[in-house]
Amino acid sequence: MLPGNHWNKLDRILACYDSVRIVIQTMLYPMSLFALRYAKKRGYPYTIICHGSNYVCLRDSVVDKMEHCYEKWMLRQAQKAEAVFFAVSKSGQQWLAENFGIRAKGVLYNSLDSQVVESVCSSDTTPLFRGNETASDTHIFAFVGRLIPEKGIYQLLNAFNRLRAEGRNIALLVIGDGPEMEHMKKISGDQVFFLGYRSNSDTLSFLRESDCLCLPSDSEGGMPTVVLEAALCGCYIIVSPYGGSREFISSDRYGYLMEGNGEEDVYTAMKFFLENQERCGEVVKACRQHFLTDGFTWENTCKSLMGFFGDV
Repeated sequence: MLPGNHWNKLDRILACYDSVRIVIQTMLYPMSLFALRYAKKRGYPYTIICHGSNYVCLRDSVVDKMEHCYEKWMLRQAQKAEAVFFAVSKSGQQWLAENFGIRAKGVLYNSLDSQVVESVCSSDTTPLFRGNETASDTHIFAFVGRLIPEKGIYQLLNAFNRLRAEGRNIALLVIGDGPEMEHMKKISGDQVFFLGYRSNSDTLSFLRESDCLCLPSDSEGGMPTVVLEAALCGCYIIVSPYGGSREFISSDRYGYLMEGNGEEDVYTAMKFFLENQERCGEVVKACRQHFLTDGFTWENTCKSLMGFFGDV
């Protein structure tokens, strides 16, 4: 991470390769400075892909202020080097322009290799929950992410508990780990399954068994990969109106974009899904096609990136 012998060794190793293009992922780490200087020194064409649409939040006012100063300083180093920027969402592109005066060249969305996901989704595996832990006619909601308040998990649990109290036949799969897990277990009712951290293939398997993905985050830096995975796995998608999610779920043709991420917003969205099954089924089909045809595959993203280098 930091300058020293490791950087010198890396410089010697890279000198053995015939590099012609360099992509720097974010300007959040000291290693990004190494890549920036390496590219400038050798005259290689390079670009920086910024993944955020807001500052990193560490939930401490003093530490957050220090982190914001650090981010500003790092981006100024890139600006001084006349770097070309891309963002991973339009909201990220707007954030760079409004806060740093950086005009990003374009958007390179987080993407998926659809063939890999579809191979997992089409594999013949024994159901893990449906018909086993839950009844075959249970509507299964899923949450995937780090278990911290910023991800909106408490609003989701409260909305879920309200629906259960109304007698709804539902279950919730919580996939991910974090400091809030033990407390969440204490306040959760029945039919909430905390699955902890899971591999990508396991997560895809759980999404395939789920009916609806719900991500009520306070904010999202870019395009959450799990939203794209859920689209391919046949889930109806409920998201908060922040970050790149709103660019994928751009209308009710593709999912449910909440007005906010409060408990009432989440409750209303989940209830809408439960009471409009036929309509939501059509939305799921349209969303899957939206992913495949509108630029969210790695093939399309890589073509856009290589198009930039072709213009250099």
